[in-house]
Amino acid sequence: MEKEIISSKQMINIMIIYILGSSLVMGGNTSAKQDSWISIILAVAFMIPICLVYGRLCKLHPGKNIYDMFYDCFGKIAGAILTIIFTIYAIHLGAMIIRNFTEFIQTVSLPETPQFAVAIAIGLICMWTIAEGIEILGRGAAIVMPIVFVVIVLTVIMNINNLDLSYIQPIFGNSLSKILSCSLYHVSFPFGEIVLFLSVAQCMDRNTNPYRVYITALVISGTLLLVAMIRNLLVLGMPVLESLYFPSYSAVGIINIKEFISRIEVLVTGNFIISGLAKVCICMYAACKGIAKLFGIKKYKQFVAPVAVFMIAVSGIAFANTMEMISFLEPYRIYAPVLQIFIPLILLAVSLVRKRNNLKNTAE
Repeated sequence: MEKEIISSKQMINIMIIYILGSSLVMGGNTSAKQDSWISIILAVAFMIPICLVYGRLCKLHPGKNIYDMFYDCFGKIAGAILTIIFTIYAIHLGAMIIRNFTEFIQTVSLPETPQFAVAIAIGLICMWTIAEGIEILGRGAAIVMPIVFVVIVLTVIMNINNLDLSYIQPIFGNSLSKILSCSLYHVSFPFGEIVLFLSVAQCMDRNTNPYRVYITALVISGTLLLVAMIRNLLVLGMPVLESLYFPSYSAVGIINIKEFISRIEVLVTGNFIISGLAKVCICMYAACKGIAKLFGIKKYKQFVAPVAVFMIAVSGIAFANTMEMISFLEPYRIYAPVLQIFIPLILLAVSLVRKRNNLKNTAE
């Protein structure tokens, strides 16, 4: 069996970059208007107990991923069904991120370049990364994470003269129901998507504390997204922010310091490329592990190329245009929590019952 080990620090870095993903450039949901930043805080708070569920599953099933957990807890048939569902989710999520890539690049940089060409380039990079081993992603994340952090902070500092505090006033000007509804968007996209890291659970070394990994990554990534959201709100204002598909790109694009420092939106593009590639890699890895489990094959890497090709194909037909891609978040926030929250909760309940029964049998 292929033994891959990722340290806790590397896992945290990968998870942070994964959560940031396309959210950095798309800016997050703004249905709560000027209070949208509050919804991010609520989403992080809501996800903390969910992350504890993920951590508990890792503790109860050491050295196993979520697909192994499905088979152990639900048997062969139900386990296979759940594995298929999660594999499809991983492929679909990966395809969506690739489409985010192609739409963004065609819109802001290469309008004449076919999206399919960009998708192929992304797929090849991710395919090579996973084929080389998930440890490559871990080492790479440790290098690029500081870069992502510095870019976000730097763009806020450079935008100080463009910040207008009146854009987030009045605070709590929207109803609580609207703020909570907006927070549910953020729970499903992007925070809840870390459920796919349960497919990487077997890569954690024995000394890793999964609770610490999940909570640390959640809080840091949530803070960075909060900073990006507040920056976009204070720079652009709500009416403008609502009309943009890629608000972070626009917010950074207006930076102009004494006609010397300008056009630095390339930094946002760089952040998006780094975090987006990492997210597609995890989705690809999760899909390959799921397929390997279904076929009872220990080596998952032989499925990397077919999965990459399929993701690229799905990314091309998933949405007709950018507007449809953004609108898809509405149905996504309805079905995604089933995979991100409810199934893991059921899995945890069954795991705890099995553990209790095993302890009883041992005592007898």
